[in-house]
Amino acid sequence: MAELVLSAGEGLRLSQSLGKLAADLDRAGDDPAERRLVLRLILTMYQQGMGGFQDLVLQDDKGVRPEHDEFSRLRSRLFERALSEL
Repeated sequence: MAELVLSAGEGLRLSQSLGKLAADLDRAGDDPAERRLVLRLILTMYQQGMGGFQDLVLQDDKGVRPEHDEFSRLRSRLFERALSEL
């Protein structure tokens, strides 16, 4: 997801945030407390309201970018996975 965001020109900051969360989740390994903390941070991204992570559309001046479908699929999958692991 981080690479898709960056390649679509949606911002280095969001890309870095997604990359950091992925690294934190990897680093948490099998530690249940650490995993829960990272999973809660991930789910918080989905609760930002209008204009938040859930509303993000990968687009440029020509319209919605082809990468958006993959990003949307991954975003949904991340939510479902984080929710199920909690």
